Amino acid sequence: MKDAYTKKLGMPRQQTPL
Repeated sequence: MKDAYTKKLGMPRQQTPL
């Protein structure tokens, strides 16, 4: 889920919330 969320936002996985 984190990957999809970050991919949608286009942000790095290192700076993912939660």
